[in-house]
Formats: sequence, C-alpha cells, structure tokens
Amino acid sequence: MSPQADFRQLFEVQPVPTWLLDDSGRTLLANARARALLGRADAGRAPQSEVPTDPWRLLSALASPARVRLRAALAEIGTQAPIRLDELWLEGTDRGRLCIDALIRRFEPDPPSACAGPCVLLQLIERPLQPEPGSHDAARPAGPSADPGTPAERRDDRPDPLMSETVFLNSNDAIVVTDALGRLRRVNPAFERLTRFSVSAWPHRFTELLQPGRTFAGEGGEGGDGEGELEAHILEAIRQQGRWSGEALLRTADAGERLVRLSLTAVADADGCAQGYMAIIGDLTESRRASDEILRLATTDSLTGLPNRALFQDRLNQSVLLAQREQQTFALLFADLDHFKEVNDTLGHAVGDQLLIVIAHRLRDAVRDMDTVARLGGDEFVMLLPNISRSHALDLAERLVRQLSDPIMLEGMPDYRTQISVGLVMFPDDGENAEALLRHADQAMYAAKRAGRNQLQAYTPELGQHMRQTFSRHQELRVAIEQDQLEVHWQPKFRLSDMAVTGVEALLRWRHPRQGLLCCCDFLRVAEQHQLLATIDSWVLRTTLRQVATWARQGRWPADWKLALNQSAADLQQPHWFEQLRQLLDQLALEPAWLEIELAEAAWSRPAPDLLERLRQFRELGVSLLIDDFGTGYASLAYLRQLPVSGVKIDACFVQGMEQHESDRVLVEILCQLVRRLGLGLLAEGVETEAQRQLLLQMGCPYGQGYLLSAALPALEFERRFLPPA
Repeated sequence: MSPQADFRQLFEVQPVPTWLLDDSGRTLLANARARALLGRADAGRAPQSEVPTDPWRLLSALASPARVRLRAALAEIGTQAPIRLDELWLEGTDRGRLCIDALIRRFEPDPPSACAGPCVLLQLIERPLQPEPGSHDAARPAGPSADPGTPAERRDDRPDPLMSETVFLNSNDAIVVTDALGRLRRVNPAFERLTRFSVSAWPHRFTELLQPGRTFAGEGGEGGDGEGELEAHILEAIRQQGRWSGEALLRTADAGERLVRLSLTAVADADGCAQGYMAIIGDLTESRRASDEILRLATTDSLTGLPNRALFQDRLNQSVLLAQREQQTFALLFADLDHFKEVNDTLGHAVGDQLLIVIAHRLRDAVRDMDTVARLGGDEFVMLLPNISRSHALDLAERLVRQLSDPIMLEGMPDYRTQISVGLVMFPDDGENAEALLRHADQAMYAAKRAGRNQLQAYTPELGQHMRQTFSRHQELRVAIEQDQLEVHWQPKFRLSDMAVTGVEALLRWRHPRQGLLCCCDFLRVAEQHQLLATIDSWVLRTTLRQVATWARQGRWPADWKLALNQSAADLQQPHWFEQLRQLLDQLALEPAWLEIELAEAAWSRPAPDLLERLRQFRELGVSLLIDDFGTGYASLAYLRQLPVSGVKIDACFVQGMEQHESDRVLVEILCQLVRRLGLGLLAEGVETEAQRQLLLQMGCPYGQGYLLSAALPALEFERRFLPPA
C-alpha cells in the first residue's frame, strides 16, 4: 500500500469528525464521522465520494456566534500553536442540537505527498451535557471517596480552585490570562496597579503592550533589535518551546513604561490545543534603577560627573583593541592644573572643587562628542581622542591650553586664570598598550611642568629615556644613603695675593659602585624632586661638623678658618633645622663664627618673611651667610642692601670666561666694584689659571677658590696637604 493510501486510511478512522483544509479554506478531505455529522453519508460510505468543496456546510450548521468565532480562528491560525474553541452549538443534525468544541491546528502530513503543502486540520469534539439536577449522576456522595478500597483519610489531589484564586488575586507579581488570540481575558490586581489597565481598557493583544527592553533574549532564544521584532520573537519561541521569558518594557496607561521580567506560557488542553496564554510579570524598574545608580557611582566622578579612572581605563583598553583591529590612530592627553594646591590652601577646598567643576566643563566643551574626558583624581584629567592624526591632536591640545586660561569667576577671586600642563601621546607610536600610553602621557605632562608649566609637551623616546634614568637614579640614591656611599670632600679657599688657605668648603660626592665618584650636580636635582634633599643636607651637616670638631680637638683647625656649607632655602625655613644646628655646635664645642652658610642667589631674589627672620637668627648666633653663584640669579639690589649677608661668591662661569670674552671680564669687574661698595666680602669661584688670578687681583677681588690651588679632596688627603700637624 502506498504512503498516500496509508494516510487516507488513518485519516478516515479518526474517532472524531475531522476535516483537512487548504489555506484557502477548501476542503481536501473529510472523514466518515465528519460526513455522518453533517448527514452527507453514513459511516460506510467511501472517503473519496462526495467530498464537499465548501466545509462549509459545517459553518451553515453552526449557530451564528459560533460561526463567527470559527471563521476568525481559521483566519488567525497562521503559524500559531493549536487553537481550541469551546462550546460551539451545532444545529440541524440527525441528533438535534449539539454542543461541540473545535480544535484547529496547522498540519504538515508525512509523507508530504499525502496533500499538496501545509494544511489545516479541523476536528470537532462533542461536549457532554451537564446532568440535570436529581439525576443519577448528580447524586454522587460528598466528602471522602466512597470507594471501599480508598482510606477515608486520603487527601483529595484534585486542584483546589479556591486556593488558585487566592494566589491569583494576592500575588505581588502581575498575572495576565489571554485567549488563544492573545487578547486579555483576565488580569489580577497587581497587573492593574502596575499598568493602570483593566481587561476592558485594553482590547488589543497583550504583546502589543510590550517593547524591547535592555535585552529581551530569554529562555525562548535570541532576541531581535527593534520594537516590531519583539512580538514575532515571542510568538516564535512559544510555537517552538511553549514558553518565553526575558526582559521587556511594559507600557502603562499613563504613557509610561516599566522594565519587567516576563514569563509567558502557552495554556493548552489535554489534546495540546492552545486555549490561550498566561503571563507572570515581575517589575524590575526600581531594582534596575538602583543597580544603574550603583554602576554610575562606580564609574563616574562624583564631583564633576565625568568618567572616573575605572571607566576611563576600560575605554582606553577598548580603544587600543579597536585601533589595532581597524589600523587607526588615537591620541591621549594627560592634563594637570598648575598651582592648584595654592587655590585650596588660599581660597579653601570648596572653591577648589568649584574650579575643578568649571575645568571639567571647559574640557568637555573643547573636544568632540566622540571623545572621552575623565578625571583620574585630584587635579588630573585625561582625554581620549579616537581616530585623530598627530597634527590635529597637537592643534586641539594647544587650543585647549589657551582656552583654559580664560578668566574664571571664583569666590574670593573673580578673575582667576587657570594654568594647565598637558602631555600628549599617540597610539601606536608612543605605546602599544594602555599602561604604556598612560605612563608616557604622564611623563610628558611632568616634562611640561619642568619646562615652565602652562604648556603642551608631546612625548618623545628621549623623554622616556630621561624619565627611566631619573627613576633609576632615584632608586640608586636611596640605596646610597642607606649603604653610606655618600662622602664629604673638602676644597680649600685661598687669598689670591699669596695663595694662603683661609677656609674650606664641604662638597658632597657619591662614590657610585659602577660609575665611580659623582659630583653633587649629577644627583641633587633628583634628590630634590623626590624629597631626599633634607635627609642628605642633614647628613652633610652632621658629618662636616663632627670632622671639624675632630680636627679642632687635635689642634689642627686654624682659629681664623671658615667652614662653608651649602644649604637649601627649604631647609633653613624649617624651625627644627636651626635648633639642630645650635645643638650640634654646643655638643661639639664648635665656634659659630667658624661656620658659613651658602645659599644660591635664587633663594635671595625675593625671600619670604619667615626666611629672612631665620637668616637674622643665624647672624645673631654668629654664623656668616654668603650668596652663592652670584650673577646667575635675579637678586634685587634693593634686597641686597637689606639682607643679613656677609659676602658673595662670583659664579665660576663668569670667572672662566674672562680670558676669552670681554663681556664676562666687564661683568666680573662691575660685580667686584658693586660688592666692595656695599662693604661685603668677595670670593671668586672656579679660579683655574694664573691669568685669572691676576685679573681678579686687578679688579680688587681678594679671595678665590678653584683648581688653581686644589680640587675637592677626601678628608684624609685634605688634612695631609693643608692642615698643620697635630
């Protein structure tokens, strides 16, 4: 027997009236029970005979409301799950008026040759009539089962309608029940509270209330992108799996929307035909709002509203990956406000915060919408400029420095002008990963500060090498302090007229384990940058005074000699430093008159009042004060008359240029005349030749210091050459 014949035989013996229809509604097959129901033939008539081309004697046999429902269901079936229509009244049959249920489903016969293409299967099931009151069926005993084989105490496992209704009405989650076409049939109070919709207020399909949320991919499969795709996606998932769950936006009657977690399940009868759908809806709006706020706080600077370090780091990492994939470049700017601490210290932290907010707005306005501006912390800002050339990035950064200098209205300072130092790096030229780019941009920014502040500095490989050397020198210097690699060397001062020694200057040296003996000019700048200078100066002070005390006890220190020490202005401004010096002089029994403190001319150019007071205390103690490197700074002549100094030292650069450059010779001569007229002592540094000695004598300079007599020497060699025997 052929597969087609097998199908027809199985179709014919279906136990309920069954029709096979094409998409246009034309009847392809009707089984024996269908024909018998309509009185077309008895059960024995062959299935091929007299198949009506119009089912639709069935429709004419239905009561008018039932006819409308069946027509609508057949039109709506499409690709949906099976549909069940309850309580259709069929009239004019041999058995009189019958109550039936209709089951409608899509049907693809196997094998496909059984009929041409997808079809619709329509089956009718007779619904038993309710027994009349007083009948035998109605007289069933109440209470526990009367079955003698069942214990009286056994619980009834049938569903409890009262319990189900209680759960439905009191659930905190919104619950919706729809018909097979998706229209609301019943909603619970939680749904009405959530949406302000009742069943009568929304006559459309339930899914029309839904819009895509942040994501609506759920257990039913992957979601789409647009609002129109959500309903189709849900219906397809239900057709395949019978359920869908995910996030969506639920429309409310006041034109608002709520973010919900939705679980939608098809409700079918025992035959698998869809009777409708049930949706359980949990409101996620407030919890999502709270989680979004937590995320915002974790990724946003609370003061300025800009992305913080964590979010910026993520965007920088993503920019590196994108630029590598697309073969693009991008720029990174690292900006730091100049003198911001002065604003906080002078005007208060509230005004400092106000300044940071204004700067954040100006930075944001100065760049493109696609760029990222973030605050790393304090007064540090960074800007990420994707897909930009080096020349355009430089132009933007220079314009930014100029714009930020426009006046800002601050409380207590109505015309404040900001200065900002900016470092610039480019990917991939200046770094191939986020960490290297950020580090190099930071280095370029500090280079801009060292160069005078309020300017742009682009990163270069030479700058990176200098920073690495500085870092290495800093670490080595810390080890040198701990391991006693620092030494004090001694260079004599002498009278130019007879070369007699009149004193000595203590000079710092570093006996480096690999590089040999280093002059202080090779490492003191690094020490100052990393706050090591005070520690080193304190060590030099103790070491030199103890050495002089030893020579004095041995009777080898001439009473008319002076010991010169170089100190920074920052040291002298500390109250404890003056006390430390006085205590050391007392403990070591040294005369304060033996000591000279040398300060670079820059410290004297416009000294702070507290520094002047400290200098007067030194003079009162008996310690002499000298202006070192005179001629290289900007010391005011007005201040020079008032300062508590006893002498000046002409810088070596002028002395060594006297023989070759007339301008240097004239300048030294003028300085000598000026200092003599002010009644101050005078000493020339860097005297290396006899010709220089003779010129200085002619100009009236009495004292000198330099290689003409001796370089700086270790203590043992100095005492052997220049100290009298014990």
